[in-house]
Amino acid sequence: MALLTSPPRHAAIIAGSIGEEQFVEGWHHREEDPRNGMAYRPGTGRSIFVLRRKPGAERLWLLLSGPVALAGRPLEGRVRIDGRRHQLPLAVDTWVLRRYPIDPRRGETLRVELILPEPAIPDRTLSNGDLRPLGWYLSAAWQE
Repeated sequence: MALLTSPPRHAAIIAGSIGEEQFVEGWHHREEDPRNGMAYRPGTGRSIFVLRRKPGAERLWLLLSGPVALAGRPLEGRVRIDGRRHQLPLAVDTWVLRRYPIDPRRGETLRVELILPEPAIPDRTLSNGDLRPLGWYLSAAWQE
């Protein structure tokens, strides 16, 4: 777990490029999607990242996916942004772009928590010895 000792530097995260230090809790090491080469960070069942709040921004965009194929079912999770909770469903094993409202009048740090109550364990499906709990996969997050 990485802990920031100062406010986040970046108003966006791009896995493998910008803001890696802003993945602060519940994240595995960066991976790459073999289907398209997209870099991402797989989370656990509860993963937190922070962004420097962009002045005037009213929306948070998330480019994400999840372990639908490993779970063998659609995923039902949540995203909590500055304490406000939103549903986060994913029915197919693909990358999606989701948009959520944010309050531009809040403090300088935007705190985002991705929650998947029943993370997938790869070994249960693949018998490969990988016992990591896999939650949401985040490739990028930005504000506008």
